[in-house]
Amino acid sequence: MNEDQLIQKVFYKTYMEENENRQPLQVLGEAFFTEQKKDEADLPAIRFAQGEVYYHNKDLEAAIYKWENVNNDLKAWAKKNIGDAYYELGWLNEAEKVYTSIETDSTVLSVETSLQLVSLYSDKNNLERVYQYIHKAISIDPDYPDVTELARTFYEDQEDDQRAVELAVSESIRTASVKWFDVLKGYIDKGYTKDFPPSYFQEILKVVYEVDERMFSQITKALWNNYKKRDTVLAWVHTANILFSEIGEARGNSRYDLSVIHYECYLELMSGEYLLSQLETVVPSLLSNWLNFTNEKSGLFPAAAIMAWNEYFPASLNGDTLKESERVLFDFNHDEATMNETLDLLQSLLTWAESNQLQMGEKTRWVVSRFADLNKKFMLVTGTVGSGKSSVINSILQEELVGEEPATMFIKPSETRELIEVTEEGNKIVHDISNLKEDALLELEWQSPILQQLDCSLISSPKIIENIQQEHTPYDYLNLVDGLLYIIDTRHAFQEEELQVLLEIYERAPDLKVHFLLHDADGTPMEKRGLQEARSKINQLFPEAKVISYSSFSKDGAQAESLVKFLNERVSIHKESHHVEQKTTRALSLIRLVLSELMTKRTAMEDSCNENVVFNEDIIGRLKALVNTLNDTEHEKVRTITESYRAVKEGAKHDVRKDLPKLLRECAEEIKEDSDFRVLHDELNDVMNKKIKGYLEEQIMPKLSDNLQQWLNDSENELRETQQYLDETSESLNALYEQNKIKLNCDFQTISDWRRDINRFTHRIEIGQENIMNRQKPTQLLLKSAGKLFGNIQHNNNMLFSQYKKHVENSDYEDVTHSIIHKFFLEFDLFEKALKADVSIFFEEPFEQLNRSITEAESERDSVKRKLEIMKENPHLFYDPMKIFEVRLLQCEIMKKTSENDPNVIY
Repeated sequence: MNEDQLIQKVFYKTYMEENENRQPLQVLGEAFFTEQKKDEADLPAIRFAQGEVYYHNKDLEAAIYKWENVNNDLKAWAKKNIGDAYYELGWLNEAEKVYTSIETDSTVLSVETSLQLVSLYSDKNNLERVYQYIHKAISIDPDYPDVTELARTFYEDQEDDQRAVELAVSESIRTASVKWFDVLKGYIDKGYTKDFPPSYFQEILKVVYEVDERMFSQITKALWNNYKKRDTVLAWVHTANILFSEIGEARGNSRYDLSVIHYECYLELMSGEYLLSQLETVVPSLLSNWLNFTNEKSGLFPAAAIMAWNEYFPASLNGDTLKESERVLFDFNHDEATMNETLDLLQSLLTWAESNQLQMGEKTRWVVSRFADLNKKFMLVTGTVGSGKSSVINSILQEELVGEEPATMFIKPSETRELIEVTEEGNKIVHDISNLKEDALLELEWQSPILQQLDCSLISSPKIIENIQQEHTPYDYLNLVDGLLYIIDTRHAFQEEELQVLLEIYERAPDLKVHFLLHDADGTPMEKRGLQEARSKINQLFPEAKVISYSSFSKDGAQAESLVKFLNERVSIHKESHHVEQKTTRALSLIRLVLSELMTKRTAMEDSCNENVVFNEDIIGRLKALVNTLNDTEHEKVRTITESYRAVKEGAKHDVRKDLPKLLRECAEEIKEDSDFRVLHDELNDVMNKKIKGYLEEQIMPKLSDNLQQWLNDSENELRETQQYLDETSESLNALYEQNKIKLNCDFQTISDWRRDINRFTHRIEIGQENIMNRQKPTQLLLKSAGKLFGNIQHNNNMLFSQYKKHVENSDYEDVTHSIIHKFFLEFDLFEKALKADVSIFFEEPFEQLNRSITEAESERDSVKRKLEIMKENPHLFYDPMKIFEVRLLQCEIMKKTSENDPNVIY
């Protein structure tokens, strides 16, 4: 039975072989009629074929009817066809039931049914079932046409990166097909594999390597790019190490540069981002495999890396690897140079320092920035005491600018004239070269025709003998410059100390080009014998040195041109290889300088942190003690100021309480026998109020005003004494801080507010009309009523006069006095109640400043303590990267040394 016919529903064509020109239904009808007459008729096959014809003619109901009556070995296919018919009709549920009920041993039918269910469930948007039947189809027969392609397309459409990768890996392993290798590499390039553990790809990489080395190299590199700079990079390197060890590629046989992968991986691991405990497990194997994948001519880098690593971590590499690296280093010519690797190391070191917030000293940073441009050339100019170096420099500058300068000076041509002083505090422009900080660096940008003609910048160092032990001595620049011009005064014979200096220079920088300037400072003709003696001693120490005679006294332009020519020739290296070698030397020196500086700064940082903690603890104690003192001061000032104010106010109240009743009693004199007693009480009331007002305005208020002014002055003096104390304390604290951080300013607006309020109180009396004689007391009511009843009867006036006078003279006026005091002193009383709050406002800003400073000091102390704890508990976070950079530095030095000894090295 041809299953392709069953898949395409063309089984009916088996009945058409001799009836090609007739209608299929007619032929099948005749076949059915003929077959049914037989005793053992095979009608199901004909019905199956008739169903196919009906299906193709869209008579799906008839097709289903025919297939439902198939009960032979085509029954399973007939059911599948019924499902197809239902699917065509859009009866998806009926089709699903039919498809899922099919039971068969046919691989083809199983796959076809699964594929139909994939389409059906896609239409029903049931992705879980789609995944299920795609997986089933692949598991039944992955070689079935278009099954894996269908799965790949579906996974990609669904953006299911994980299953897409899994499919590509499994098919690559199963088929070893380059097509699937390409698919997998595409997924890796797109980042689909980033969440897979590296070990997942170990088996597939073996398969790829056996089939296609080029593709193996590409996929391996793609995986490395995928894993680098991620947490899984070490796991990837471990997996790669195992893989490469198993492959065991013989050196030089690989057509594709797998060493590039190892090179990039090595640089990533040795960038300072990983700890030694992490690297020790992977780097030795990486280096061994790297050497295996590198031919001898390109083996300088890995061989040097192996030797450097072994120097710091002996016994981590096997003896065969060490022997092989030695053989590569010493027995073969190499086609690679060291400068680029050294520059990469310098940049990696600076990047690591910056990302870890490790600051170099300002002077070191400045030196590195000036020398990091390896295309610039420098000539170091120095000499011993009395050599006349300053005169030579001044003649080049064409101005008497430089004396016996106490600092190293970088001199370069410029359109402007500017002198910059570089110290650990920073850079600044200076105008007086004689007034410089000790151990500063100077940069002189100067407008000079001679400087403009030079192909290099000059570095003028202080007198070399006196500066051997100082920071940034001339010796520090020997491996950074392109040449050294040593100045000798020909008036004096070589002295022992000069010989010692020159020997020291040779020992520190044996490859440095040292040249000499025989200086005539005063215009005296040089003695021929002295010149010959000087040249002879120079030749003994530096046989390749060039010598020039020069007089700074002479104004001869030709002599200046001769000096320019001499210097330019000295820095113009004819051998390009030597020029590159000098650049490499400079870069290596900068790396050593940075490493040394970082180590120094690390120690200084820890010391600084300890000092910072001690300082802040001291400051916190001082500030808290000051807060307590200020609290006591505030309470004392509140008490003193309030009590003195209360004394003034209560004194005034006492006077009123004493004088007012007496004053009112004196109003009895206003009562006359002929007074109109009908209105006398009103008249007396007016008289008494006038007397009260006059008394308050003329006696009480002036005295009270004077006393309050005195109180204000005394209070202000007390508060200013407090401010003076706080000013002195602020100055003392700022001396500790070494900056104007604390300024404890009290709020003297409080005094101004008091003065304003008191002026307002004492210039305005508003107590209103007091009801004195019209109160509801029995005596007053009786006198008032009697006056109204009998006031017009003359013989009763004597009696009323006597009673009124007696009442006015004998009343205590206590309630009136109390009322007057309450009204008159109301604002003064309220003022007193606010005094405590006002004094607190006066002290508010100092308290806020102190509390803020305490909080800042505590926060800084705690932060520094945490930093110290991290530094002490995890010293490897600093020292591991430093050791890694030292390994790389040693590697570069080995490469440089090897290259220098190799006449065939290409730079």
